[in-house]
Amino acid sequence: MPSFGKSSSFVLPVIKGRRGFKFHARPYISPRATMALVSGSHRITSAIPMLTSKFQISTPLLTAGISLAVSSLFGMLLESKTKLGRALGASLIAFLSQSLLSNINLIPMESPIYDACWGKVLPASLSLSVLLAVAAAGTPTSSSRTTQDQLISLNNISSIKSAASSSLTSVPQRNQTWAESSLWKVLLANVFGACGAVIGGLLAFTFASRCQDQFPKPVLAKIVASIATTHIGGSINFFQVARSVGLDREGQGLLGAVAGADIFLMALHFAALLGIQRNPTGTAAFINRSDIDQTSWKVSVAAFTPSSSISSNETRQCREATETRPLALHARNAFPHATLTPAVSDTLLPAIFALLLALMVGEGGQFVERKLGVPGAAAGAITALSAGVYGLIRRLAPRCFLRLALPVGAMSSLLFSLFFAAIGAGASLMHLAESGPVIVTLMSVSLLVHLLTTMLGIHVYNRFVPWPARISVDEAVIASNANVGGPATAAAMAGSMGRADLVLSAAATGTAGYAVATFIGVALFKFLAS
Repeated sequence: MPSFGKSSSFVLPVIKGRRGFKFHARPYISPRATMALVSGSHRITSAIPMLTSKFQISTPLLTAGISLAVSSLFGMLLESKTKLGRALGASLIAFLSQSLLSNINLIPMESPIYDACWGKVLPASLSLSVLLAVAAAGTPTSSSRTTQDQLISLNNISSIKSAASSSLTSVPQRNQTWAESSLWKVLLANVFGACGAVIGGLLAFTFASRCQDQFPKPVLAKIVASIATTHIGGSINFFQVARSVGLDREGQGLLGAVAGADIFLMALHFAALLGIQRNPTGTAAFINRSDIDQTSWKVSVAAFTPSSSISSNETRQCREATETRPLALHARNAFPHATLTPAVSDTLLPAIFALLLALMVGEGGQFVERKLGVPGAAAGAITALSAGVYGLIRRLAPRCFLRLALPVGAMSSLLFSLFFAAIGAGASLMHLAESGPVIVTLMSVSLLVHLLTTMLGIHVYNRFVPWPARISVDEAVIASNANVGGPATAAAMAGSMGRADLVLSAAATGTAGYAVATFIGVALFKFLAS
């Protein structure tokens, strides 16, 4: 602020009005004060662009963060309150809302916050999914009635505790047979998907080599091999094969166009998988949920006779929690009483602690990947670290583990919705148009043939095998996700679907896809180029 001095002081003569009121006349400003004001205003004006640039830098970050949170919470709210939301799912709603907002330019399409969803949120969601798997594996059986009482008391519903703890009886748990194991089923469905990606690549190459002249056959072979690879093991294999076959040397614009189309169509593929998993019409080729033998997973309620002091609403909730929520299918309700509304004090602190622990485990897995130098090793490391850490907590502090596991189902769904919203924000129709019709057609054909081959192969397989060995729709969806997105997205989707028993299978299958996809892609390029 400039200094005016004595000679530049304002002269404010006081005039007395007719009714005795005093007011100031128009101030007189000396020439020196005028020059000082001009120089000061120039300094302020020169500082405005600096402030504006800082505001422009921070505003997209703030807009992206707020839009991610609002879209995810909006999706979860619709899922819990409306029939349409339950049909679509929170993740799909978050994806569609973010995609709409980004394509009409209300939110940025690129932001460091979206990158953080890939680097921080997705590993944390994978870690929480493993926690759900550990919790489901430790579901109380007939010898753990005390643990059931602890679960009820955690929800602060003493009336249901007094009525149900004395009358609930558990069916003894039996060991899974090889036919009931989900690991080999997901792996087999993943093999169907890999075969579909190769077949789709061959069909796309044949079609494009006859119907277009934009790319010569050697360049077309590089594009098709990279596309087929990303539909076998994920995006990491795409860049590895692109570097191995020399697609990056054909021009950065071509590689960026293929990568942009890959991200957009991958997001649409994830949305289609969620639609298939939730739509009863899309599950006609698979085993029905009602056919699954639930005797080893749910609590028997034959002797459940609640006292008259319990309200009808609480009775209905308890019956739904024990009768209609098989533990192996709905891991977010892995404990029969987890659907009842718990107190805030019982969920807030455990939720914060579980989130911090999941973020630490995710960082540890990425550190292992950097040290090993193996792309895709983070998912396996996160799975192993999570299983070890949560298993240790469960053994040393079982009650603390129970408190930790209660809010994890909703947290895992929220994190996966955030991740899906970040994908939707980057799904740009403009970038897809800039990629060119040839690249979009190649990738669409490969992805469509992959999906059809996976579903058709599972449909034929289920026709010729007995029930315990059949592949369910959830296992098929997770296998296809592992093909296109990799182990992290597949395991996170398994947790968000409530299938904690598929988390480890998804991580293992996706890691196996990482291991073989690059070799298949390079071999496919050599075959097409010859």
